[in-house]
Amino acid sequence: MNRERRIHELFLAALDRPAEDRQDWLAEAAGDDPAVLTEVLALLDADAAATGEQDAIGRIIRDGARALDEASDDPEGGRIGQALGAWRLERHVASGGMGRVFLARRADGEYQALAAIKLLRGFPDDEALARLRRERQILADLDHPNIAGLLDGGSTEDGQPWLAIEWIDGRTIDAWCSDRDLDDRQRVALVIKVCAAVEAAHQRLVVHRDIKPGNVLVGKDGEPKLLDFGIAKLVDDSSAGTATRVRYYTPDFSSPEQVEGRAMTTLSDVYSLGRLLAAVLEAGRPGYRLPSELGAIVERATEAEPAQRYPGARALADDLENWLADRPVQAAAIGTLRRLAKFARRHRAAFATGTAAMLLLLAAGVWIVLENARARAAETEARRAAAQAEQVLTMMTGMIEASRPGAAGGRDLTVAEMLEAGERQQRSIAIDDPALDSRLQLALGEAWKALEEFDPAIERLAEAAAQAREAGDASTAVRALAAQAIVLTWNGRQEEAGAVLESAFADLEDGPAIEPSLRAELLNARGVWAIEDGRPDEARRDLEAALEIRQSIEPDSTAVAATLHTLGIAADRHGQPERALAFLDRALALKLGLRGRLDVSYANTQHVRGMVLRRLGRFDEAAEAMRDMIAIRQALFGDDDPLGNVNANEMANLLHDRGDYGQAIDFYRRAITADRRNQDDAPGDSEWIYLNNLAAAHEDRGDFRTAVGLLEQSIALRAAKFGDEHLNTVRAQDNLSRVLISLGEFERAESLNGRVVDQRRQQLGPDHPDVRIARLRGLRIAAERQPTDAAAVRAYVGAVEAWLSDQPATGSRALAQRGHAGRLLIGIGELDRARGHLRAASSGYRSALAEDHPRAAELELHLARIDRLEGRREAAEARLAAARPILQQRLAATAPALDLLASLEGSDAGD
Repeated sequence: MNRERRIHELFLAALDRPAEDRQDWLAEAAGDDPAVLTEVLALLDADAAATGEQDAIGRIIRDGARALDEASDDPEGGRIGQALGAWRLERHVASGGMGRVFLARRADGEYQALAAIKLLRGFPDDEALARLRRERQILADLDHPNIAGLLDGGSTEDGQPWLAIEWIDGRTIDAWCSDRDLDDRQRVALVIKVCAAVEAAHQRLVVHRDIKPGNVLVGKDGEPKLLDFGIAKLVDDSSAGTATRVRYYTPDFSSPEQVEGRAMTTLSDVYSLGRLLAAVLEAGRPGYRLPSELGAIVERATEAEPAQRYPGARALADDLENWLADRPVQAAAIGTLRRLAKFARRHRAAFATGTAAMLLLLAAGVWIVLENARARAAETEARRAAAQAEQVLTMMTGMIEASRPGAAGGRDLTVAEMLEAGERQQRSIAIDDPALDSRLQLALGEAWKALEEFDPAIERLAEAAAQAREAGDASTAVRALAAQAIVLTWNGRQEEAGAVLESAFADLEDGPAIEPSLRAELLNARGVWAIEDGRPDEARRDLEAALEIRQSIEPDSTAVAATLHTLGIAADRHGQPERALAFLDRALALKLGLRGRLDVSYANTQHVRGMVLRRLGRFDEAAEAMRDMIAIRQALFGDDDPLGNVNANEMANLLHDRGDYGQAIDFYRRAITADRRNQDDAPGDSEWIYLNNLAAAHEDRGDFRTAVGLLEQSIALRAAKFGDEHLNTVRAQDNLSRVLISLGEFERAESLNGRVVDQRRQQLGPDHPDVRIARLRGLRIAAERQPTDAAAVRAYVGAVEAWLSDQPATGSRALAQRGHAGRLLIGIGELDRARGHLRAASSGYRSALAEDHPRAAELELHLARIDRLEGRREAAEARLAAARPILQQRLAATAPALDLLASLEGSDAGD
């Protein structure tokens, strides 16, 4: 048992004991490890402080209230027979810390039905009322066959909320399994369905937070139903940020982070699912021992560190389905790498960027030895192969020795340093066979390639190709040249990459026949090069040829998946996103079957899919793909993901486009944190970009003051990095001028905008689109400063209408300008003209971005103003009713749009 788990289990066990006995019991239970004892006692102190057990007055009040509640509110009387909506309470079923549950029957004569009615106990405080209302909303949003559904809801005469939930006439999942003496496979099948229910909640960004056998009932039809979302929380709840912090937990089933009051995510539910799986398998079976593979699944799901668990409920279910189908279980395979994982934790900086490269190199060493041994059948040749194998293994042993703790004076070695150690070993051994040497060079080059260390990769791959040609080893030469061309392409050295490919194809035509797989490898490399060289037709032709060869050799292979992935990129670059998505979906399905979800290659394809789906306007699917990619990389790399900043920013951009500003803000902050982590907490290489994006999200959310501060930081970083007059700096100044208009700081906005116009005109020319938009900004400032000055407003709107003639109808700039024009036209009474612009903008946001986009909802407020002014009160009320929940959920409390909404709802005239 590792130290974290021991602390966790001792803590839970201590909670089950009377407070006065805990310390003595712990002193005996943890007596062999004072550090563990200290940590458990600290957790108990924190728990007591958080739950209020040290507050004597609070305890007396709560105990008295509970006693009064139990004495005066007889569960078999009082409420029994009471009508709540269409339901009549028949009998008390259960009580919990939060409330009571009654069996109710529908009593309105419409149809026969039973329901479980949940009511709060005693004297509910605001938090309890809010929890029940939140549970009611969560259940209303969830629709899954394995989640007990919401039937009805309302409030009692005294204002207490109640909810009617689907009645499940059954047993808790552990009792059901025990009563029927189900075997492992039957029990696992039930838990898979529970995982599906939890995944459905997670897809709606809901963390259940109380998964345990008592909250899963199995009905007479054998279907499990997940119950009790009473302490569930939305992941993006603005009151708690992205991760939630709670003090509710169930010993034995709650994750360490939940027990300790740390931030919770969907991975906390994964932990509880792992504990549920163990409880279900053990129910009614004294002395039962988990089979090794199921034990590995439970162990992985319940890792103390969230990043080491399955990346989601779906991934846990996938592995359980692997077990049911007698396929390899990922958790068991990962268990064999635990020793490597421990080494990686001791050398985190190295492995964060290079585990794949290290594994690739070690695998290549094995491949080289086996390949040479197979190539030499005669006894004499076999002895020579053995000697060569010894040379290779000496080199690999030298690399491992270089990574030994203490070998570098106590300093952790990076994978790059380990590769350098391997190169020194390779040079010192004096391998006398060019063919063997070329394969070692190829392995080192591939490892440097995986690390994206372009210069050493190119050098080694070039040496491998030269050595292979000298040895007459056409296969190794082709592999080295193909890899070299790809690295040169990645490094932006297109001309050199083209020359390498030309040389490789010449070798292919002039040399001996080689296996088709190598021809496909070379065609695939040329396809990658052609994509980046702006030759989409050539790329498609080469990649399709490579795909045909690879499919003829082995249809379901990683090579086929890789080419499908690249064909997806090629189609997307060629402006064919639907075709791109078809390729990427095929690649993803292959990778899932061959490698499982917990794989960098799988995550990479999900990443590209997310970008393509975003371009198609399928934002919910894009967000799902990006979340999956980020969860996988988090599980693989933890907080040290080298692409964590890039991925978080792209996810934020997607959510921002979708209008989910709160979530976008969280991911922009993650991008900044990850970027700074790469720079030892100094401003990161891309922080000037991320600050600008974060400011834009706050601006769209209506928090203009915060946006100004962030833009000023971005401008300072840009000026230091590029200079005050660089266009990157000017762009942020342009954004700042726009936000200042929203704050009514017109003089400063005008001054900044004048500078932007001058700089862009000098550097881009007078007719550049960025110059034209900055000039429009100047006219808008004049109109906003005097919104009742018809001449100023008409000058701006006329310029906008002329500018729109050659703009894409749903471009972001066009929609924004139409919105401003329509709003200003209302102020001078030109309602028909205003309506045209506002309708076009609102429709554009809905069609291009999302039906419930908050920008469209804001524009609907101004259309409601027009309806009111023209006497169409019902139409105005309908617009306001539709816009209200969107704006209240998505905008900051200080957003002017919410003030306008309140004004329109509280006024008959609307102006």
